[in-house]
Amino acid sequence: MTEMSVTILRVALFVYLASTAAYLAHATFARRNAVGVVAYAALAVAFALHTVFQVIRVVEYWSQHQAFILPTASFIEAVSYCAWMVALVYLVAERFIKTRLFGAAIGAAIVLLLGYAMLHGSEMVPRPLIPALKSPWLNIHVTAVILSYAGFLFSAIAAVFYLLRLRGIRWVENLFANLTLEDHDMLTYRFVVFAFPILTVGIITGAIWADQAWGRFWGWDPKETWSLITWLIWAGYLHTRLAFGWRGARSAWFAILGIISVFITFFGVSFLAAYFSVESLHTY
Repeated sequence: MTEMSVTILRVALFVYLASTAAYLAHATFARRNAVGVVAYAALAVAFALHTVFQVIRVVEYWSQHQAFILPTASFIEAVSYCAWMVALVYLVAERFIKTRLFGAAIGAAIVLLLGYAMLHGSEMVPRPLIPALKSPWLNIHVTAVILSYAGFLFSAIAAVFYLLRLRGIRWVENLFANLTLEDHDMLTYRFVVFAFPILTVGIITGAIWADQAWGRFWGWDPKETWSLITWLIWAGYLHTRLAFGWRGARSAWFAILGIISVFITFFGVSFLAAYFSVESLHTY
């Protein structure tokens, strides 16, 4: 079953790539609604295939451990799960925002995440799990954190395009002609408002899980520390906006700083801890 699930994931990656190409065409030389519909439909098909992979992996873990475990027990599974979550958030969000023109950037992010996971295909097989990973808090904590990362990714992508518009980049102005700068700025803000409470829940549930697994809520582990830094940055984004009225470029740069911290928390800490032989209970 593992070989079949990985094959399904490869097909999903190919369809994600096709969707990204269609979104790019829609954003550049084929600005017809039909092209956007095709791109969205391809993204939905890729997401459905990716979901099949997730279901198969849940069944495999159940057969091994008689427990409901989402495919997030290894770093590569977590990266795949993050790509799946980004696709889910965008599929829902596109029904509410005024444009499909973020689709190419979001699709590229999904392809990079899932492509990275697939390059480590040997690590995609279900593995024996330590007792701590058999906790239901694994599903709650990791899902909350990765869902928040998906929301923050969209906010940061919107922020990057906002800053490019401010610099008068003509192709970006033409791309988002149906969005005012205020609309664009609010889009970044709304995704932060969506993601920040979920990240807070993720950190709280992680602390509860840590207490059950290791007998303490917080231990200043490298990943715990960086997750707190990330939380403080996004809290700063909201505080400066709500308390001091920050808007526009200052908030956009804050969002970019926030997504850099997210990448450090998700990717960087594990690599740096391994490279410098730093002990961490959160590295895979």
